[in-house]
Order: sequence, then C-alpha cells, then structure tokens
Amino acid sequence: MSESSQVNQLIQRFQALPRAFQWGLVAVGAVLVFLVADSTTWALARHWTDEADQMESAVEEIRQKERQIDAALRTAVIAHGPVRMPLPEPEGAAAMAKAVNEALTRYKAIEAKYDSRATTTLPADALRGVIAPNQQAARVVGDVSFKAKPADVAAIIAEIESSPDVDAISRLTIEKSGKDMVNVRVTMTVESWVIRSRDARRRGRA
Repeated sequence: MSESSQVNQLIQRFQALPRAFQWGLVAVGAVLVFLVADSTTWALARHWTDEADQMESAVEEIRQKERQIDAALRTAVIAHGPVRMPLPEPEGAAAMAKAVNEALTRYKAIEAKYDSRATTTLPADALRGVIAPNQQAARVVGDVSFKAKPADVAAIIAEIESSPDVDAISRLTIEKSGKDMVNVRVTMTVESWVIRSRDARRRGRA
C-alpha cells in the first residue's frame, strides 16, 4: 500500500469519527505542536532575545560611562586647563618667569619682584612611564612680591594661576601696605614641573 493510500485512509477514519472527537484530536495535536515549538524554536528565539537584551544593556552601560568620563574630562579641562607635558628645565623656568612678569606688568604692579630658587628634583617614580629613562621630573620655584590695588591683585593671581606655564601657587599672603590705603602687599610662591636630564643633575653635583 502506498503512502498516499495510507494518508487517505487516515483522513477517512478521522472524518468518520464523531465531531466532538475530531475537535479533541485537533486540540491534542495543537497542544503537541505548541509544546514542541516551545521547547525548540521558541526557546531558541527567547534565548536570542535575552542575549540581545543583555548586549543592549551592556552597550548602554558603556555609553553611560563614556558620557560620565566625557563630562569629567570637560570639567577637568575647564578647571585646570589642557594637559601638557612639562618643558625641559631651562625652558620651563624661563616660561614661568615670563608668565608671572607679564601679569605683573599688565596690571601695573608696584615694587614687583621675582626671584627663582634652585630646581628641586622630584621622587624617582614621578612621571614614570611618561618621560625617558635618562630624564627626571623636577620642580622650579619662584618667589613673587608686589603691591597693587585689590581688584588688580585678584586679576594678577587669576592670570598666573590659569597660565599653562605655572602648575601651582603654593603660598599666598596678602597684607595691608603700611599707610598705603589704596594698595595691598602680596607675596606668593609659584611652582612648575619641568624635565631635567639625569646627566645634567650629575654634572651639577660634580
């Protein structure tokens, strides 16, 4: 007997069954199809959906962190200015002195004076991995004193502090200038990081 004959016989037997029994068999078949699909195709689809949701969550988390980092970088740049590698020792010391003297001159500071100190070598691990092995991070320091009007003092300090050639104002004192009712006396210490050669350091000790 051929397969088509067998199929026809099954159809005829099904049609000969009572209507209620036919619907019962259809319902059972539908349930079986549902269970098979739920355990195979639909389960795989749910797995893919879960993985897609996890990937989407991971991407959104990365984007959120990037937005936070970008905001932090923008805040740091606004507050401290762009990051710049320290200059070689002679250029760094000269640049800091120039930045300070230009601010003093611009606001017509009185009795202005700038004295540089000897360069101080920083610990050996400072800027490790950034500078060359034969280089050492160091700090140049300058002492500043002048007299000016309070408004000009604020402008001078702001300009010096925002200069890329000055890394820090480590000490600042503002006092009344004797009987002068217009100006105040200011003393401050400014610092800048520089790069010095280890060979130059050894020659300085010789």
